Amino acid sequence: YVNCLYEDTDGSIWIGTDRGGVSILDPYQMKIRSWKTHSGSLSGLSSDRVTGICKDQKGYYWISTLGGGLNRMDYIKGTFIHFRASEKETSISNDNIVNMIRSYDGQLYLATRNGLTIFNPVTHKVRRVFLDDKGNDADNRMQYVYEDPSGNIYVATFKKGLYIYI
Repeated sequence: YVNCLYEDTDGSIWIGTDRGGVSILDPYQMKIRSWKTHSGSLSGLSSDRVTGICKDQKGYYWISTLGGGLNRMDYIKGTFIHFRASEKETSISNDNIVNMIRSYDGQLYLATRNGLTIFNPVTHKVRRVFLDDKGNDADNRMQYVYEDPSGNIYVATFKKGLYIYI
């Protein structure tokens, strides 16, 4: 099934699915192009469970996934760079990204199953935000992230309600 949609500036529709990767519909030519994982290869998506799609100011596409972390796609070259979680504080907080937005200032906000990750797509610097510093995944499970027109970031959690990140 479809998890997310993204309309590009050229009118093409990017479709993120739960187990089918990402597809791009060209509405003018009525053509579809798709990308999926390639077992044992870095040339495709890191996971076929796509949860978010956005484009940065340099023209790269960012694709969040369940189980595969974050992907940067160079559409022209057809290549991917994968950003995965690790014990290092310089990595994203969890590979299960439930929701993603690109904020007005260009940052990527990743709602994960273990905390919020703020990712700079230019420098690849990461800031992790946890509600429970004891590492309790249930207390740090994020469900949704939203930015209002004033630039306030709202984070909906699995067990702890709604937070405004300032």
